[in-house]
Amino acid sequence: MIMKTYEGTFTVKWHKNDNGSRRPITIDCNDKQELHKEIRRIKNAFMTEGEHPLSAAIYGTHNKVGVPAHSVKFYISERK
Repeated sequence: MIMKTYEGTFTVKWHKNDNGSRRPITIDCNDKQELHKEIRRIKNAFMTEGEHPLSAAIYGTHNKVGVPAHSVKFYISERK
């Protein structure tokens, strides 16, 4: 099966009135079902565990480690 590459951005909002932290993302997978599983996995991680310590160092969100996100939205499409 041929791997497909999907790319775009996702926005993490830490509270209701937050502007959000927009981040680039690239996902390689076999089909749309696998893509949706990976998006669900990432979203669930932010909604339950909060920011990962390594990402916090990159994005300057040290106060968000272990704090669940309010919402996570993906804007992604298949690379042409």
